[in-house]
Amino acid sequence: MKDIQDVCSRAIVINGGKIAYNGKLEEMKRAFGDYKRVKVRFFEPMSQDEVQRLITHVAEVHAWSEDSVVLHTESSEIKPLSRLLIDHPQVEDWNIEEEPIEESIERIYASHADERSLNNGEEESSRAKELQSIR
Repeated sequence: MKDIQDVCSRAIVINGGKIAYNGKLEEMKRAFGDYKRVKVRFFEPMSQDEVQRLITHVAEVHAWSEDSVVLHTESSEIKPLSRLLIDHPQVEDWNIEEEPIEESIERIYASHADERSLNNGEEESSRAKELQSIR
């Protein structure tokens, strides 16, 4: 997907035979969430609880090991997260990366799946009402 991103500026995502998204890649990220990955390395091992307390409300743990963690955060939370990392004595280094485009595409599929399940629930409810009116 990275190669496609480097070559293409637009994307069409098809879900269930229908176009779920048709537009610029950058706009897709904004429309379905603009996230970053932050890889953090610690001087000494930190427990998952310690990491959770450090990043409360600004990021989620994507992957964890004792001496490093990969965080998932909205782009708007990069500054507050960076401040927390700068001020923490056990943080040795961190690296901020763009979220892979595959994860944006997964959110497109998930949002359409949610819409379908809501619509199916509404359809089932209206069918039940029709059956009750027939009786």
